[in-house]
Parts: sequence; structure tokens; C-alpha cells
Amino acid sequence: MARTNKKRNRLLDAARTLIHTQGFKQTTLADIAQSAGVPLGNVYYYFKTKEDLGAGVIAGHTAALHAHFDTWSRLATPDERLHQLVHYMEERRTVLAEYGCPIGSLCQELDKGALPTTPGAMSGELTREANGVLGLMLNWAIAQFQALNQGTSPPLAQETAEELGEHFIAQLQGIILLANARQDPQLISRQARRLHAWIDTHPCVHRNPSPRKVTAGTPPPTTMP
Repeated sequence: MARTNKKRNRLLDAARTLIHTQGFKQTTLADIAQSAGVPLGNVYYYFKTKEDLGAGVIAGHTAALHAHFDTWSRLATPDERLHQLVHYMEERRTVLAEYGCPIGSLCQELDKGALPTTPGAMSGELTREANGVLGLMLNWAIAQFQALNQGTSPPLAQETAEELGEHFIAQLQGIILLANARQDPQLISRQARRLHAWIDTHPCVHRNPSPRKVTAGTPPPTTMP
């Protein structure tokens, strides 16, 4: 069983890397098998189709996000958690500038019809699963803005928290997209400083100020929101 899981995990690791660096459509099962060091015929024992492998990669992104959110939940305040996500983007600026966001890029590719749309095809399901990862990130951000004003008067309106969460995630994704287009890791550093300042000076945060801290030694997951 252990050997079986090892091969499956090697296939998922290879698929995750290749899909990020060259796209879902461009990546073949043969590419993944070769990168993982697994005979192509054995791939079908673990994954019947490339779409099944894609679903496994998306599940890995989801699990990685949950692991990060669990770690950051130990930070004292919501604004510290928001800073931590920006800091994580900064840490991965080189790979993000070269290949883009693994989640955002996959969502864009699938939304543009990278998968077949014949009856019974998984394109719609896989696209929804990929978009769900971005949705998970967005809901987490909204929750942080909601938590910032718990117990304050007047409380932050639900619509305001949603708009702030949308703005925050849109800024993150936009920074990565522009850095990738310009192949400029330092653009991420420059814009991250502005995003940190936006968090610190926004009236919503200013009502509950806290010193910014960065969690040291956070284990890097397999994905970047």
C-alpha cells in the first residue's frame, strides 16, 4: 500500500508542477508519467483520465490552502492573517513571476475551454472545482474582514466585508498576473509593500490596530493562492 501511495503522490506532484509551468491543455499523461518516473501504463491504475489527475491536483491545492488557514488562525488578529497571505506571495515571487498563480492560471485556462465539452466530459465539473479553490480563498478573506469588527460599534456591514475581501484577493491576483506578464519578481515585492500599507491604514483595520507579525518557519505548501 505504501508503494502504491508513493507512486500516486509522485504522479500528483509531477502533474501539479507541469500544469503550473506549461498549462493543463499542453500537459499529457505521458509527460506526467515521465516526470514522475512511472511507466505510462501504470498511470491508468491510479487515474483513468487526465481529468482525474487534474481533480487530484485541485484537491491538493484545496488541502494546502486549508493547512495554511489553520496555521494562520493561530495568529492573534485578522489583519495579521491578511498580512501573512501577502507575505507568502512575496516569498514565492520568483516562481509566480515566471509562471503565474497555479490556481488563477488553471481557472483561466479551464474557463477558456481547455477541456472537451462533449456530453459526459468533466470540463464543467473540473472548472467548478478549480474555481472553488479561488472561492475558498475569497471566503477566507471576507471572514477576516468580518472578524476585524466583531464587538465594535457600528459593526462592519456584511456587504462591506464582502467588497473588502473581493478587493484584497483581486489585488493579489492582479499583482501576480502583471508580474507574470512582465516577468518581474520585484514587481511583486513593490506592490506587496503597498498592499501591506493598505491593510495597515484602511479604516476597517485602523479601528482594531495590531502590530504586524510574520509567522516564521511556515512550511511551504504545494500551492499559492
